[in-house]
Amino acid sequence: MLLPRGDEYIIAVQNPRTAFGDAELKGCSAEVDRFAIPKPYSGGFTATFHLLNQSREWAVRCFTRSISDLQQRYAAIDRFLARNPESFLVGTFYLSQGIRISGQWYPIIKMQWVKGDTLNSFIEKNIGNAGRLKKLIPEFVSMVRRLQQLTIAHGDLQHGNILVRDGKLFLIDYDGMFLPKLSRLKTNEIGHVNYQHPGRNASHYGPSIDRFSSIVIYLGLRAISESPGLWTKYDDSENVLFRAGDFANAAGSPLVRELAALPALSSEVERFQGVCKLPIDDVPDLETFISGGFRYPKAAVSQVTAPPSTSSQAVPPVILKVVPPVIPKVVPPVISRVVPPAIPKAVPRTLPTHLPAPSPATSAPAQVPARRPAQPAQVPHPGQTGERVSSTVVGIVAAVVLGVIGWAIWGIWAFVNAVH
Repeated sequence: MLLPRGDEYIIAVQNPRTAFGDAELKGCSAEVDRFAIPKPYSGGFTATFHLLNQSREWAVRCFTRSISDLQQRYAAIDRFLARNPESFLVGTFYLSQGIRISGQWYPIIKMQWVKGDTLNSFIEKNIGNAGRLKKLIPEFVSMVRRLQQLTIAHGDLQHGNILVRDGKLFLIDYDGMFLPKLSRLKTNEIGHVNYQHPGRNASHYGPSIDRFSSIVIYLGLRAISESPGLWTKYDDSENVLFRAGDFANAAGSPLVRELAALPALSSEVERFQGVCKLPIDDVPDLETFISGGFRYPKAAVSQVTAPPSTSSQAVPPVILKVVPPVIPKVVPPVISRVVPPAIPKAVPRTLPTHLPAPSPATSAPAQVPARRPAQPAQVPHPGQTGERVSSTVVGIVAAVVLGVIGWAIWGIWAFVNAVH
């Protein structure tokens, strides 16, 4: 069945006498905004209107999306509440001929209107009053315990479905409620993502579906009462501190790290990290979580790290691995073999065979030039060759020593910079 839009409901509610089939609602008027138009409170699959007369006030929930087995569900809820009146549960009635739009009837849910603040609004108003916030914690634990004793579950425990009035809690919106009589049906919703276990899906529908969300709300209230500043930092109007990402990666969550640093919460935060790692069917009930009487993965807990300390305690430096510089391989110079210069072979001078006869005018013999003695070959002195080899070796050794000294200086420089 195609359901009306939100604006069509608003137009119809302007005239309750013609819009509603219920006699009591016909005599009511709707809460309006500053433009005198009926004020809708939207949420989930519905647009909710506040109807009131001189003696009673009602919440009229009009559906914008189809919900399977709606009539069967609320018929079972009506019967259950009639037999089990609880202070935190409000009367509810399913009306098949609830509201008429364009000549056609559509179903509505008529619930007792509860005056009060939603849970997050109450926290916002009382963030400076730790005493009032702390009083909510045992009240919440008691309500969750009673749901468990009745073997029922709300199905969508979250800030918008919990009202606070005079320090007392009330639950509203029962679309996803589990009752033993409804166990053969499937769930219509899996709840607000900021309160649900990462593993929850439409196949999970039973008396334990509130366990994880109750732990989230309890731990959020505890944290805010211990450290009110967390509210300003982490509230986004759709949560009680936690968001879905904190559950999927609790070890890496900045919020979880801050909570772990609070001495009053450290043990519960460890357990909460373990709960996030457990299969959804193994999540403990709230009181078992508080007592710690369950087993959970310890590996997840070891990943909790407190935020950096602001004390003057020395923090060990981070030691970087120093990679030594690459020292180029010293290649010794090529020592050329000293080849002695070629010594020309001394050729004896050949004198002419026929010499002219001595002149009679002189008796002195002819002057034959004296032969120049042969010069020895200029061979390098053995000491000179040794000096050349020694100077080469000294050069090699000096290069190696300088390389080692350079590596040492670089390593010291890298270490000092890493420390500072």
